[in-house]
Amino acid sequence: MDWPGVGLTVREGLLVLLVTYLLARLARRISHRASRGARMDVQLVLLVGRVVYIGVLTLGFFAFLDVVAPQYVAPVLGAVGLFGLAFGLAFQDVLKNWISGFFLLLERPFNLGDWITVGTWSGRVETVRLRVSELRAPDGEKIMVPNQQVYTSAIVNRSSYASRRFVSIARLPEGADPRGMLTRSLAELTKVRGIASDPPPRVGLVPRPDGQPTLEASFWISYRQFDIDRVKGEVDARIAHVALGRLLDSGSDLAVARQADLMGRTDDAKLPALKPSRRTPARKSAQSQAAKSRPAAGAARRGSSRKAG
Repeated sequence: MDWPGVGLTVREGLLVLLVTYLLARLARRISHRASRGARMDVQLVLLVGRVVYIGVLTLGFFAFLDVVAPQYVAPVLGAVGLFGLAFGLAFQDVLKNWISGFFLLLERPFNLGDWITVGTWSGRVETVRLRVSELRAPDGEKIMVPNQQVYTSAIVNRSSYASRRFVSIARLPEGADPRGMLTRSLAELTKVRGIASDPPPRVGLVPRPDGQPTLEASFWISYRQFDIDRVKGEVDARIAHVALGRLLDSGSDLAVARQADLMGRTDDAKLPALKPSRRTPARKSAQSQAAKSRPAAGAARRGSSRKAG
């Protein structure tokens, strides 16, 4: 056996592996820079970098094999092909999700933080992985939807535009007088900070099958500038008060009203509670002084009665 020739071949193969490793790192760095320059998603940048890195290493391995043992290149390629076919048949659902995840990251029908609806699931997009997309539901639950289902289903993205339309509904109690109710409702909507002026808010009385109408207000909120729950909660409270024939005055607890969901509720027990009246410091001090003087006056009266006796 020609040991010097074998040693030279091994050294050449190791040199090929070293060059391949350096080229793979360089290619990954170049792909990262190119992807960032194209303003791709962060996860897509990492994915492209990994694919390029693994692809260059795979080519380097076959180059090493061609230098060290060229007679094994064809059998290894055949074995890799058979293994890939078997893997694809056994894990075709996983591969579908991976491919769908790659296209989701590439096409970006939604961004991280967007509020979307996919099928029967709704939530805020937390992250998009290769196999699943993670959503955060309004009640705090984590929803993991397979990427194939996300990619092949209709996606409703509620965060695509700067403003969204909302509707607040309040049922009128029996015997309520609807005269002037629309004017009062519009006046109440103008007090809410966060409602867009264009398009303007609208209010109306909508008949129901049971004969009792409902007061409905439609308005737009710039959700990127204002808290939707706060604005919606305050509108619901004001509309509910108008339906009851009164207004949400300055004595009401607006902080609670902005967190309450009053849609369709008209009973007083479910309306925001009024704040207790606050006594001024001067009134409190006068009352405390009067309370202190009462025991002293009683003692003086008891002393005078003893002397008289």
